[in-house]
Amino acid sequence: MKKLLTDKSDGHIALCLQTVAETFQVKIPTDLGLHMYFEVLNKYPNFIMSDVMRDVVANYKYARLPIPSEFVQKCEPIHKQHSSWYISKLQIVCTYENHLVNGFPVNKYLKEYNNG
Repeated sequence: MKKLLTDKSDGHIALCLQTVAETFQVKIPTDLGLHMYFEVLNKYPNFIMSDVMRDVVANYKYARLPIPSEFVQKCEPIHKQHSSWYISKLQIVCTYENHLVNGFPVNKYLKEYNNG
């Protein structure tokens, strides 16, 4: 899961932008404009960019390339959801490892397991 959340690349962003642009038959920005897309969207993992690209192609009503803020509006909730899920699972694993090292707390409901 960590690799999935950290796998990012400008090449994948370019591929997603090219896919949207070709679908809508519009031009991709060059130089500074394209650099701004990379700078803003490089925060998001490849799988999120792919999901958002499919959503834009399937549901976007305008035959133009969405501006970076429109991509961010679609990417950010997905990114937050996946990141918070990953952090919660990481906390569970860390707590478990801590209990393995320091011993598990006594559970008053499981008396038969507390003594050995």
